[in-house]
Amino acid sequence: MVKKVIFLFLVIGFLGPGIFAWSQNPMDPNATSSPDPKDISHLKQSGNMFTVTVVPGDKSSKFYIFGKEAAKIKIDNLSIEASLYIGENEKKLTLQRKSDYFTTTTPLKGDHLFLKLRNKPEDTVDKIKIKLLP
Repeated sequence: MVKKVIFLFLVIGFLGPGIFAWSQNPMDPNATSSPDPKDISHLKQSGNMFTVTVVPGDKSSKFYIFGKEAAKIKIDNLSIEASLYIGENEKKLTLQRKSDYFTTTTPLKGDHLFLKLRNKPEDTVDKIKIKLLP
């Protein structure tokens, strides 16, 4: 009797996960195996003083910076350093200031961005990490 119970547990232990995986419908529209490329909600992050939204593009990407205290933040007084990380490798990005955003022509292909924002009059610094893949 004990051998039959042990045998039953072994069969369930080995076959159970396989049967469960086999019973899943691979054509289920609610099952997502890869992230939706149109979903960019993960490209908006907030630090202590700023919120950054990254809008990736084919030829250039835009960085919109919003101050949490809008009256004190002016884009003319803001400097930004950006680094793109691919695994452990770091690549410094060059950003150009436009009227109300920053832009780069470097493709944003990597794991995450690290931004260092400095508000010059108050000499305050905010560091923000943005994960590029959801």
